Amino acid sequence: MSDLVKLADPRSVRPYTTEMPAELHYYGAQGRAQPIRYTMCEGGIEWDDACAPFPAPDDVKAKWLELGKNTTTNVPMLVMDGRAYTQSSAVLRLVARKGGLMPTDIGQQYEVDNVLAAVEDYRTAAYRVILGVLGGAPDAAKIAHLKEVVLPQHFANLERLLGADDYFVANTLSVAQRVLLRLAGMRGVGPGLLCTPREASQLLRP
Repeated sequence: MSDLVKLADPRSVRPYTTEMPAELHYYGAQGRAQPIRYTMCEGGIEWDDACAPFPAPDDVKAKWLELGKNTTTNVPMLVMDGRAYTQSSAVLRLVARKGGLMPTDIGQQYEVDNVLAAVEDYRTAAYRVILGVLGGAPDAAKIAHLKEVVLPQHFANLERLLGADDYFVANTLSVAQRVLLRLAGMRGVGPGLLCTPREASQLLRP
C-alpha cells in the first residue's frame, strides 16, 4: 500500500468484522475510492487496498479489464465474495447496503441519492481547479471563482439539505454522511473549503 493511501486510510479508527477481506483496486490516492473506503470502514467491511501507480502500467490495466470487464474504466473496483464490482457510485451504494448504511425506506433512499448527487456536482466543479493545482499549474482566477462563487453555492445547498439535524437523512448516520467526509479532504486549493464551523464539525464527525 502506498504512503498516500496509508495516510488516507480510515481503518486506523474502526474495528473490522468480516472474515474474508475484499480487495479494492485503485491508484495510490484517495479520489473516487475514498468514499467507498469510508463507507466500508463504517459498515465493518474488511478490505485490502490493491494500489497501482498513476498512470497504471499496461499489465495492471490488463488485469483490471480481465476482472472488471468494462471496456471504458474499471477502477475503483471492488472484488468481494468472488465477484468484481465496478463503477464508483454503484460500488458505493453496494457497500452502503451491505454495511447497513443505506435506508430501506424508498423516500429516504431518494434523500441519500440527492445528497450524493449534490456532492458529485460540487466535486466535478472543484476537480477542474484542483487537478490544475496538483499538476503544478494553478490558475488564480479559477481558484478564486471556486472559493468565492462555486463553493458557497454548493455548500449552501448542502446546508439546506442538512437543516437543523446532525445527519442528512432521518437524522441518522448513512452513506450520505460518509461521502461528505471526502469533501473535508478536498483541500487542493488551500484552506477554507469548509464553509461554516457547524458544517465542518458535521463533516469531520467520526
